[in-house]
Amino acid sequence: MLTSDKRLFIAAAENPAALTADGRELTLEARMGNRHGLITGATGTGKTITLQNLAESFSAMGVPVLLTDIKGDLSAVSKAGAPGGSIAARIEELGLRSKGYENRGYPVCFWDVHGQQGHPLRATISDMGPMLLSRLLELNEVQSGILNIVFRVGDDNGLLLLDLKDLRAMIAYVAENRAQYSMQYGNISPASVGAIQRALLRLEDEGAEAFFGEPALNIEDLFRTDLSGRGYLNIIAADKLKGIKREKYISKVQKELFDVFEGQMRSLTVTQGALIMKLIDREVGKSSYSIIKGYKSGITAGFWQGVAKIFGSDLKKPYDPEGEDEATEELVMMWEAGDFPAFYWSIFWKDPPEMPIPEKYR
Repeated sequence: MLTSDKRLFIAAAENPAALTADGRELTLEARMGNRHGLITGATGTGKTITLQNLAESFSAMGVPVLLTDIKGDLSAVSKAGAPGGSIAARIEELGLRSKGYENRGYPVCFWDVHGQQGHPLRATISDMGPMLLSRLLELNEVQSGILNIVFRVGDDNGLLLLDLKDLRAMIAYVAENRAQYSMQYGNISPASVGAIQRALLRLEDEGAEAFFGEPALNIEDLFRTDLSGRGYLNIIAADKLKGIKREKYISKVQKELFDVFEGQMRSLTVTQGALIMKLIDREVGKSSYSIIKGYKSGITAGFWQGVAKIFGSDLKKPYDPEGEDEATEELVMMWEAGDFPAFYWSIFWKDPPEMPIPEKYR
């Protein structure tokens, strides 16, 4: 919503002094819109609504906006709302109608890398270019040089690289004819070619194949206005992108942890396993049940809770340093102070056993 002096209206309150020292409403000058901003708050405090309000205000000024919709709750800006009940009463109470508030939809264009929830958001390999692609693949200087050669050979032969398949085929062609092209462009190492191919495979596994191809995005499509002069709100559907990245990351970390610690964990007794769960709760402030539910699902957490119950444990039970786990807390404090080895020696007349832990996990 825009104020009468073309400022972006952000917030109002029953007690205006609660927002600014001089009692004014909280607004943003349009010329400050190119600054970085951060909207924070607890669940339900209006972070998304504030973002929508800013986007709608810029649109009303004729400024196109680009938004990434992670949770799928920004699309409502395309239709006029119909507030009723307490919301309508609140609008009247704050006098927002007199400040220019009205219920209306805004011009919206939806984009989606997968082409399912909007226009396909894509780019060709040729548009990406060797320099940016090298950074994306995390190539070293030698490998980046070979990728430059691949693009140059394609340009010299009038070959447009559209997707990852085209790029892999061109790399294979250059590798097969490296004797010919090494004389013209420099040495082409088979080892470096293999490293590039593996990097492309990793990129494809992360879902990049859906991004590269045609039709390529025309950047001018993001700067459109409608017939009334309002800027388009370009909303990128990012809910699936977030899920893919998160799931792949969780799977990767889970595999690493299994490779390093599976043997030691399987050799623990039931009592030692229960103690490990309590110590994890102490460290991160969450029960084992909450962790499994957050990173896997409620069904998975319920299954392992049932298994734990069979062996007399409870994944939901929190760490209690002042009650049931008081003795454990004393031992942990002793360990953190560096006194545990001496205490262990005084009881068992030997040093405590050590579990080898890789440096990156310490």
